[in-house]
Amino acid sequence: MKPRISVIINTLNEEQNLAHALRSVRAWVDQIVVVDMHSHDQTREIAQRFGAEVYLHERLGFVEPARAYALEKCVGDWVLVLDADELVPAELSRELLALAASGECDVVSVPRRNYLLGAALEHTGWNADRDRHERFFRRGKLELTPRIHRGFVRAPDARTHVLPFTEGHAIIHFNYTDFTQFIEKLNRYTSIEASQAFERGERAGTKMTLLRAAREFLRRYLILKGYRDGWRGLHLSAAMAFYRLATGAKLTELARTGGREKTLAHYAREAEAVLAGYDDAPPPRGAPAPRSFAETRAHVRSLLEPLGWFERERFPNLPTDQQATAAFSAQELVLPEWSEPEVSIIVPVYGKFATTFACLRSLAEVDAGRSFEVLVVDDCSPDQTLAMLERVRGVLVLKNAQNLGYLRSNNRAAKLARGKWLCLLNNDTQVTPGWLDELVRTFANFPDVGLVGAKLLFPDGRLQEAGGIVFQDGGCANYGRSGDPERPEYSYARSVDYCSAACVLLKSTLWRDLAGFDEHFAPAYYEDTDLAFRVREAGLRVMYQPLARIVHHHGVTHGRNAKHGLKRALLTNRVRFAERWAHVLREHPAPSERPRKATERGVEHRQLITLERALDGASLYRLLERTEGARTRGHVAVWTPNERAIAAAARAELQRHGIEVLSLDYVPNLGAALRSGPTKFDEVLRWDASEPAVTSASGLSPRAQHTQPLAVRSLQRDVVILAEAER
Repeated sequence: MKPRISVIINTLNEEQNLAHALRSVRAWVDQIVVVDMHSHDQTREIAQRFGAEVYLHERLGFVEPARAYALEKCVGDWVLVLDADELVPAELSRELLALAASGECDVVSVPRRNYLLGAALEHTGWNADRDRHERFFRRGKLELTPRIHRGFVRAPDARTHVLPFTEGHAIIHFNYTDFTQFIEKLNRYTSIEASQAFERGERAGTKMTLLRAAREFLRRYLILKGYRDGWRGLHLSAAMAFYRLATGAKLTELARTGGREKTLAHYAREAEAVLAGYDDAPPPRGAPAPRSFAETRAHVRSLLEPLGWFERERFPNLPTDQQATAAFSAQELVLPEWSEPEVSIIVPVYGKFATTFACLRSLAEVDAGRSFEVLVVDDCSPDQTLAMLERVRGVLVLKNAQNLGYLRSNNRAAKLARGKWLCLLNNDTQVTPGWLDELVRTFANFPDVGLVGAKLLFPDGRLQEAGGIVFQDGGCANYGRSGDPERPEYSYARSVDYCSAACVLLKSTLWRDLAGFDEHFAPAYYEDTDLAFRVREAGLRVMYQPLARIVHHHGVTHGRNAKHGLKRALLTNRVRFAERWAHVLREHPAPSERPRKATERGVEHRQLITLERALDGASLYRLLERTEGARTRGHVAVWTPNERAIAAAARAELQRHGIEVLSLDYVPNLGAALRSGPTKFDEVLRWDASEPAVTSASGLSPRAQHTQPLAVRSLQRDVVILAEAER
């Protein structure tokens, strides 16, 4: 029987090359699998015209994980791995088919002829008689691994045939078209290679890095006769030497500084010291400054914030295993107990007992503002978790007889929950005062809410998530990640696509009606996103509550690498989620959409209110009452030129009810307020607390409502036209 042949091609913006690659294989293969990493050109359309099966994979910066995913989609007896900028000559295709039919081998090492900057290379290590790859193999005889440039692992019993190079019997590879493309890819690949080497425990000293770079150049240019390729050989040899140098430098950087995040943390402390001078010093006297004091402060913040230099409040680090053991050995941990708890908190755990201990200690020591019970599900932990839990009073410990995974552990515990509300809480979190009360109060402030999530913070105080965004392809993003958590756009309650289940709250009855997490996504990942979509399908809102703040030690439990351990399910479940909700995702933003605009996708009307005087208790609630309709329809923001016009309690109440407060720290004048947000305001109003009424202000934005002018006044260089409103 003729063996069936599958070909896999991974793509990213390959509309210039893909058609040629597909034409070289479509006549002799039985299945074409194209896995695209979210191209924004015509790549997918071209693949479909050639009859290819097209799948999506998240963009990771290198191809190996996407190749492994593509291999899962193959049904052929043999598999050919091809890049979009490669061709298979007719002579080579006939030889590959003959080898597959012969049964004499399992893996074929195929030569590759490389073109660089417009010409074929005959030397420098990229010549066809030296550059060969195991690209054609019997399915099951090669395993694809996630290591960059180390993607193929041969089965122990695999028989290999090395195909000699003759004209027409090599894959044709049209490589880099210019050195700009070469350097861009070199920068990306060296970062990934250094990161993977660091995770494996490798280190690079200065001498070794220089030695490797020098050896690479001498090997390619002299030993492999790169000089015979002329200027192309010289440039390629130098670029590959720099590849070794850059990889070593980046590996050293990770080992010595801890990477970009730790460097930014150091810079943040220096930045805050500089800003303290602005905050403590009075505005300059004499000649008028180019900016007001508030503007200067906001301007400095705008320059430094993109670098992650505003880390605000910091939180304790997790205890070490030794510290946790000493703590629970010395004294029992006691959590409060209620006979009729309002909320049931579920904490699934697998190992990491010190992390779980820190979570439970925060629940014991922090005033949640509501009565609760805690159900801890131990999923066959291999460490001291059970010994630690024996020293904790006030928790119900459920022991799984076998490892069920995160999703099923939550479903099991929820069946025993007694509270009206169900809270899912990761064991790598620590709670802050009032967190649970804020989550529950959201249901009173928004009667149509079905699920609410907390503001997630990194331990160094940076924002981790202000609600989640789901894109058309099923990919997700944490809104505001690594930003300043106090920025106005991250600090008011609003509808979101989903909230990470590190901390979410919903009614127990709704959980039961929806049958909990869908086991289609077992063992974990995307179950929380799917739950949010099912809540919305039931006619209820999914909301983000920023006043409920949770410190999330992201990556502690299962790591951050989507290619290892339980994290591997992330890639598989993303595809499942995208297939299930394809009819809904069509209305979601493209991955290239600006995050702020993506968060206001469903907003029909944007309203800005300027406060002339301070809000007292009565005027605050009148303002909330008068804006209820606008908040239901869309977005309401408040700005005032007076720093004292909105006290801290009033600010929190406005944000709690879904009103964005544009503080002077970030929005120093009315012009900046008008430009805030992804689109123009439809309506600009003035609130005068002394006479509780709202008057319209037209002329402030091209889309503002036009009414009869009442007066014209200047406010920090912005001219506003006020108009009488209906009373």
